[in-house]
Amino acid sequence: MNVPGYIDNRGYCDPEKSKAYHEELRKSKIKDKNAFIIYCAEYCFTADEALLLEGTNKFNKVIITD
Repeated sequence: MNVPGYIDNRGYCDPEKSKAYHEELRKSKIKDKNAFIIYCAEYCFTADEALLLEGTNKFNKVIITD
């Protein structure tokens, strides 16, 4: 199993190393907007990032609920 370097043998995840690891991967995806948004939503640092994919359909929810 390939475990990232920020996780030790006990399964502890170092927060600083983890953030640096994911920031590097974000940089590699920044040219592809969709891939970047999906990655940020999947591996989020904030609640706003976690909700990036919510409501990305072409239907107006307000009109539909009315």
